[in-house]
Amino acid sequence: MANLTSVPNNVENAMNRKSNPNARRQSPAWAVIALLAVVAPATTLVWMAEDADRNVDRGVYTNEVASGGPIYRLPTISVVADRQTELARIEREEQRQRERQARAKAGPDA
Repeated sequence: MANLTSVPNNVENAMNRKSNPNARRQSPAWAVIALLAVVAPATTLVWMAEDADRNVDRGVYTNEVASGGPIYRLPTISVVADRQTELARIEREEQRQRERQARAKAGPDA
């Protein structure tokens, strides 16, 4: 009499398929789930890229021509600046200019 614990895997698998009729149906279901897990994020990225292309602010042609070229109306923009920062930047630029002038007066020997 054969020992059932030493049944080869292929025979055991065949026995399991007979006892579990849903075993074959599970494999394609998992394949579909895995495919959706990969495709869904990819399509989301494509849609996001298309939306980004459509939302870019572009100029609108005004049907006017000046100096041989078309005139476009561009979207408005907002500029935010800090006065103290700008004054400090101007001061630094002026300081550098004074240093360059002093070096130029001193000549190449200095």
